[in-house]
Amino acid sequence: MTLVRVPMVLGIVLAYLAGAPWTAVGLLALFIVVDILDGDVARALNAETSVRRLLDGTLDRLSVHAVCAVVSLSVEGMWPLWVFMIVRDLAQAGIGGRVLARARVVAAGAPWHRSYTLSIALWGALVMLTDTAVWPLAILVVATGIATLADYTVQTRKISAGHRDAGAGGTAYVHRR
Repeated sequence: MTLVRVPMVLGIVLAYLAGAPWTAVGLLALFIVVDILDGDVARALNAETSVRRLLDGTLDRLSVHAVCAVVSLSVEGMWPLWVFMIVRDLAQAGIGGRVLARARVVAAGAPWHRSYTLSIALWGALVMLTDTAVWPLAILVVATGIATLADYTVQTRKISAGHRDAGAGGTAYVHRR
C-alpha cells in the first residue's frame, strides 16, 4: 500500500493547480486514510520491517513537501512555513541517521507524532479551499513540528545511549537493522 500513495500525490498537486481544490482535498483525505491503514495493516500482519518503515517515512515526507511546495508557493506569504517544514524534517532525518549509524536502529516517532502531519494536512486542505494563508493553523503546524522534533530528539538520544525502552510517550517503533 505504501507505493499506492505516489500517484495520489501527483493527483493532489494536479487537481489543485487545475483549480479543483475539492478534488485535491478529497485525494489528500484518501492519502491520509491509506497511509494510516498501511501502517496498521503492516503491524497487524507482523510485516513492519525497517525497510518498510524507512520507505513509508521517506514517502510521507516527500509527499508532504510536494503538496506543501505547491500550496505554499501559490498563496502569498506561506513559503516560510514550507521552509520551516523542510528544515525540521532534515533535522529529524539527520538525528534518525545518527541513531541508525550508532545503534543500528531505525527509530520512528511515537503515534502522537501523527499530530504534526495531520496539522499540516488540515492547514493544506484549508489553504487549498480558501486560497488564504490560514495563519492560526500555520502556527499550529510550527508548534507541533517543534514539539514532535524535541520529543524525537530526546527519545532517540535514549536509544543511542543504549536504553531500549525509550519511555511510555516516546519513540514507538524501534527496528534493529
